[in-house]
Amino acid sequence: MVDASALAATTAPPYPPPPDAPPAAPSTPPAGSPLPAPAHPAYAALTSTPPLRFSFVGDGRYCGDGGAELERLWRASEWKPLKGCDGRFTCRERALAAVSLPRLAASLALRLAAPVVCCRPAANGCDGVQVVRLRGGGGVLSYEKPSRGVYVHTLNTESGLSRKLIGLGCEQPLIAALNEEAAMLFSTLTHVLRRIPEPERTRTAPAVCVAMRVLLARSATRG
Repeated sequence: MVDASALAATTAPPYPPPPDAPPAAPSTPPAGSPLPAPAHPAYAALTSTPPLRFSFVGDGRYCGDGGAELERLWRASEWKPLKGCDGRFTCRERALAAVSLPRLAASLALRLAAPVVCCRPAANGCDGVQVVRLRGGGGVLSYEKPSRGVYVHTLNTESGLSRKLIGLGCEQPLIAALNEEAAMLFSTLTHVLRRIPEPERTRTAPAVCVAMRVLLARSATRG
């Protein structure tokens, strides 16, 4: 708890001095005089601004566009940016190509916002699509390629995941699987991004998402 009396003793009064007040002491003390005591630590605590922290950092290009669990997944493997797909990365580890998304999530003990959702089954020569959103934002979207017997896993920031699902036209199965709060947040972001035409959507989606997340976080702390 801040000591108000100690703090007041180290700060200037919030009003101008009266006309008959003695002149203020010079900011630089005369030679030979003792130096003024440092300000009370409570003052520094109130006036200093802590550095901004983001739960997700990744490669440093999309800070804040995801949660702490997405950052943990980022550090658990090697990811390569997908060209022209801001906020989306493909897994570099070939060993994981033989692992389905449910098995991948279980083996890494990922904290999921909802169970893995099948957005599109593999059929008629089309790749299957499975997706999972992680706690705090962002997620994994995986393609099942039956002809090759492999899976292609992509790490997605929150905006990257929303934007890709819009492109595939299969965002609703994921939204339906989320709890009420997560569904509201993700569907709101998706609704906003859907109204931005490409190619502007790809370029602006990360900034839009981070701005929304910061505003919501500030509203929560003020409430």
